[in-house]
Amino acid sequence: MHATMKKIVVILFTVIFTLLISCKKDPETPAGGNKILIGATMSDTVSYIFAKVSTQLSGIGGNQITQHGHCWSTESSPDIEDSHNSLGGISTPGKFTSDLSGLSDNTKYFIRSYVTGQGGTIYGIQNEIITLKRGKPIANTGVTSDLTTSSVKISGSATFDSGFTITQKGICWDTLPNPTLLKSIGHSEEGAGIGSFISSVANLIENKHYYYCAYAINEKGTAYGAGLSFQTGILTLPAVTTSPCSNVTLTSATCGGNVTNAGNGAVSARGVCWNTTGNPTLANSLDHTTNGTGTGEFTSSINGLNKGTTYFVTAYATNEKGTTYGDQVSFTTPVLTCGSSFTINHVAGAVAPVTKSVTYGTITNIPGEPLKCWITSNLGADHQAISVGDATEASAGWYWQFNRKQGYKHDGTTRTPNTTWITSISETSDWITANDPCTIELGAGWRIPTNTEWTNVDASGGWVDWNGPWNSGLKLHAAGYLSYSDGSLNLRGPNGLYWSSSQIDATNGWYLSFSSGFSNMYPGNKATGISARCVRDY
Repeated sequence: MHATMKKIVVILFTVIFTLLISCKKDPETPAGGNKILIGATMSDTVSYIFAKVSTQLSGIGGNQITQHGHCWSTESSPDIEDSHNSLGGISTPGKFTSDLSGLSDNTKYFIRSYVTGQGGTIYGIQNEIITLKRGKPIANTGVTSDLTTSSVKISGSATFDSGFTITQKGICWDTLPNPTLLKSIGHSEEGAGIGSFISSVANLIENKHYYYCAYAINEKGTAYGAGLSFQTGILTLPAVTTSPCSNVTLTSATCGGNVTNAGNGAVSARGVCWNTTGNPTLANSLDHTTNGTGTGEFTSSINGLNKGTTYFVTAYATNEKGTTYGDQVSFTTPVLTCGSSFTINHVAGAVAPVTKSVTYGTITNIPGEPLKCWITSNLGADHQAISVGDATEASAGWYWQFNRKQGYKHDGTTRTPNTTWITSISETSDWITANDPCTIELGAGWRIPTNTEWTNVDASGGWVDWNGPWNSGLKLHAAGYLSYSDGSLNLRGPNGLYWSSSQIDATNGWYLSFSSGFSNMYPGNKATGISARCVRDY
């Protein structure tokens, strides 16, 4: 009886359990017009501990969606019992995106989208991602450029931080292969973060083989790029050619050259040198120009030459090894025939106040000094005056203080150069050749007239007022003067003053002065700015 009852209870339990199982309802996936359409899940971004994924929900079939999102796991077929996010209800189709955070690096994850409605939860097609592996950064070694005997530029980059901030990057180098930060003769530091860079490496040894590589550092350690090498150059003399000279005048010429190779060094000086004996060098030349640095063509202006003279010219270039010279060229300055004109290229500096080209006429047989050759306009004037009272700056030319090289231009408002004016000169000296602007600007032989020469011309010409100087072959006019007290312009148009090279005493020099009522030699303060009319023996 007891055994019979136990059998009945077992049978009854089995029937009830079977009925319960048959009553459980699976989530419904609506069909036909009510079908929910879930596209594939795409991995938009995958990092070390983060991923961004998205799914296109193409249709909801009129169903009420109460929740949707993504679920993920390291096991296949994740569901909402695993890691998941909840993006809420949705009433229209569209794309939805989820940020998956808190992942582990270098790990495979399975991801499914899900949608929960009245009938339960359905899942999209499973996708897989593998998060990135954290570790040392990635460094790439670049190429060399601007290689010399002692320096080079090297490019490189840190292209990947592997999940940890790059704290420093650069280049390390050595004379042995496979340099590292701990085994190198030097390294550069180009800052933190991902990016490209160029390192300037100096103080290298000439004609030496070097090995180099890029490096990058993060908290996991130091990574190195591929090892490469270069060899520094051998320092040689630079190569330079001499250009033919042109624009040859009585006192000047235009020459130049071309530095075609720096000799694996730095060209620190270049120019031309000249003499009258041949094969000029910096050591035996009359003078030389300095025309910049580096390779390339250059132009040199040669001034202060003598008429009727043959000059020899060579270009030169200097680097760390020494100085080399180009081939020799030559030219001959023309012979001055008094009565003809000549052109001077004035260059602003210690004598000429501005740069300009001026053509000067010449004349001889002036009464009182018939064997002298004179210019027929003032030094620095654009042209000869058009009248005795011509008050234009173009006709006036420049002004000088006694025994001083620096000339001054005055346009009626501004003096050039507008430097501090010398208000007092006290020295016992005539105008010396080294300071004579006629000699410096027009060439050897030209000079400011002496007191005797001006006195002879004034007396022999019978000059009693400004008509005498103006009607003479010299065409002297009233160019005015600059005040000794402040350098201001005075009496341009009414009065003419022309320096002699002769002093009276320490503070005064002789000058020719004339106006509408007089013409004579007078003593004047040496600090006064007065015109210059040049003369030479002929």
